[in-house]
Amino acid sequence: RGVLVDFDHAHDAAEQGAPASGVRAYAAPEVRAGAPTSIESDRFALGAVLGWLFERATPTLDTRARAVIARLTEDDPARRPSIDATLRALESLPTPCEA
Repeated sequence: RGVLVDFDHAHDAAEQGAPASGVRAYAAPEVRAGAPTSIESDRFALGAVLGWLFERATPTLDTRARAVIARLTEDDPARRPSIDATLRALESLPTPCEA
């Protein structure tokens, strides 16, 4: 079981609009365009990191995993799934041994 942790760039969850920091390649389009960070931009970054991890961990990525990543990395923040929906989708994916 993996756990994602990044304490160098962590902000209090109540601190919406904190200055953007981190790796630009994983930043949401709106943050790269100068908008403040948000829960939606965090979900985009999660999708970008998951995409990077999944592409390297499995030679053939499950189409359901691709769909989760695609939804998280939507350009429109309103189209990104909630974190609850994301967790449910991730929990339904096969483990690497099952794939």
